[in-house]
Amino acid sequence: RNACLNYNRDHARERKISFNDSESEKFAEERVDDFMIEEDVHRQIRNEVERLPEAMRKVFNLTLLDMSIPEIAETLDISENTVRNQRARAREILRARLKDKIFFLFLLCDIY
Repeated sequence: RNACLNYNRDHARERKISFNDSESEKFAEERVDDFMIEEDVHRQIRNEVERLPEAMRKVFNLTLLDMSIPEIAETLDISENTVRNQRARAREILRARLKDKIFFLFLLCDIY
């Protein structure tokens, strides 16, 4: 009886380490899968942005750089109203093309 108890005591740490290693590997694999999915979604978003008409794409990219409407208008030498219209239209197009992917991207962000 004591030999069994000693064996269990001595090998409990090994079982615990083995269990933790397998759990760590499983978690790491899940993270890699999530990262690959997230990268794929980002790639698809970039592809859709590149498909926008040139003027709209320029306005949208400058918006992503946190430039204000007056700054974008001055940089591109267009009116502020044109900037507003191009930005709104770009968002509508991207939202329509990426509706399921954007939701999935936000879902991934909420997990971590």
